[in-house]
Amino acid sequence: MTEERLIRTLLWSPLGSGEHYQGPALFTYRLYSSAPPGRVAVSLAHGYPEQQQYDLFQSQHCLGNLRKGTLATTAFIRNSRRWLDKHAQEFDILHGISGYHYSVAPAIHAERLGLPAIIFLTAHRADLADKAGIRSLLGLPKKRRKMIQSLSCIVAMTDLMHEELREYGVPESKIARIPMGVNTEVFKPVVSQSERLLLRSRLGWRDLPTIIFVGAIVPRKAPHLLVEAVGMLKQRGYECQLVLAGPENDSVYATNMKTRAKELGVTDYIAWAGFVRDISTLFRASDIFCLPSSNEGMAAAIVEGMACGLATVVTPVSGSRDIVDDEKNGRIVEASVKELSATLMDYLRSPKIREDHGRNARLLVKAKYSNSAVFAAYQELFHRIISGGDAAE
Repeated sequence: MTEERLIRTLLWSPLGSGEHYQGPALFTYRLYSSAPPGRVAVSLAHGYPEQQQYDLFQSQHCLGNLRKGTLATTAFIRNSRRWLDKHAQEFDILHGISGYHYSVAPAIHAERLGLPAIIFLTAHRADLADKAGIRSLLGLPKKRRKMIQSLSCIVAMTDLMHEELREYGVPESKIARIPMGVNTEVFKPVVSQSERLLLRSRLGWRDLPTIIFVGAIVPRKAPHLLVEAVGMLKQRGYECQLVLAGPENDSVYATNMKTRAKELGVTDYIAWAGFVRDISTLFRASDIFCLPSSNEGMAAAIVEGMACGLATVVTPVSGSRDIVDDEKNGRIVEASVKELSATLMDYLRSPKIREDHGRNARLLVKAKYSNSAVFAAYQELFHRIISGGDAAE
């Protein structure tokens, strides 16, 4: 049994941590919020000037402004090293978010100072993969792939991310496999269809079968395919409502989607919700969750939607294949309008199958992906690393 002593944790989350829109920021805040009293004391280091003050954190330290570009990243890393020189001894472990340079370089410096560091990868074939532009010319991804091998641990959320790390030559003993977690008390199903209809009314939605997409409105997540699918379903006589919940991070892309919706005659069937803090209410007012993304780590929205008892339609990317059991708790389809519309039509025609899949999704999430289960896995990991053990169990 794990020794239940207080772990002084330095959460190294360059883009902040809390209830603002940024996947890892939400995940880490909710993860530590679920910790039982007396298990962990968390301090936050970041480069996000808009970071709010949260009682969860013992202290918060802004070490720069990462929104100002490449030079700001260099300054952040320089400031980070200086700050760690003064404060590293105050902590038991550094929990770094993302495999980008602004997390990896400080984590390496922490290790040199005797503070064990773990890095949580945020996306498959992204954090450590080669990219175009100045970073590639400088060889930064290649340097990071070598650097991470000297860290105490790298956390892979999914099987594909685990395989990616092995391809980079990371020893098996340094890879911990811990998934994304969710608060199953907040994200839970409605108790009846009448409750769902009441929530729709309060949100100003139409009383139609509802498909929800949660995520940034960007090409990588491909919500435009859902606009096309809703148009195709309408042509075939199936009326449904699409809710798009997330910030319009690519304004040109979002504008093109709205133009296309008008061309298809489905503008009135699409609700643009934007960024919503209480996203659980939107899930509970919906019938189907769909994320046709081309790349993910493990999208928090998938776990949240399934926790709310929604049948889930996803593409075969990292994270999706780990949690969605095709034709048992959801469907895994290719990212095409034809496949998406056909699968959504099946669910619209078969409410019982849709409900059965949603029920199975909820059961799986409660058993394996609850915040309490995921925090327990991190607690075990921290104790192993602090005591000099391997990351892998």
